[in-house]
Amino acid sequence: MTMAGRIAIMNRGKFVQIGEPEEIYEHPTTRYSAEFIGSVNVFEGLVQERLEDGLVLKSPGLVHPLKVDPDASVVDNVPVWVALRPEKIMLCDEPPADGYNFAVGEVIHIAYLGDLSIYHVRLQSGQMLSAQLQNEHRHRKGAPTWGDEVRLCWDADSCVVLTV
Repeated sequence: MTMAGRIAIMNRGKFVQIGEPEEIYEHPTTRYSAEFIGSVNVFEGLVQERLEDGLVLKSPGLVHPLKVDPDASVVDNVPVWVALRPEKIMLCDEPPADGYNFAVGEVIHIAYLGDLSIYHVRLQSGQMLSAQLQNEHRHRKGAPTWGDEVRLCWDADSCVVLTV
């Protein structure tokens, strides 16, 4: 991505997205684009409620509902995919007050990469989630390790609704 000012992503001989690297990474338009450029967690979802500050989606892979951008192009009763990059996920001590964008799971594996670690977490539903966390506190007492239960949360604007 650092070698080009624009990228074209093709799937089965057709262009699915053309744009600047940052645009494609941060705002993929399809599941294929999201998975082609970098690591990503993907959830299936259906609109449960429309609020002024966001759309609430129910996902079979999550116990708690997802809250996403209120401007997302979502049709009622039509499944969508929601992309969430691992670096957008945070460890949290308590669930968010509104109860959205929160998951609990068990650390199954940790890939130590020096300045950061990739945590592979099995959620209560069985779905796997990857979270990329800085190692500023990796070896301090109480830092999560294999087998630990962790609470993960993320901001609504970190979720990207994919149309295809």
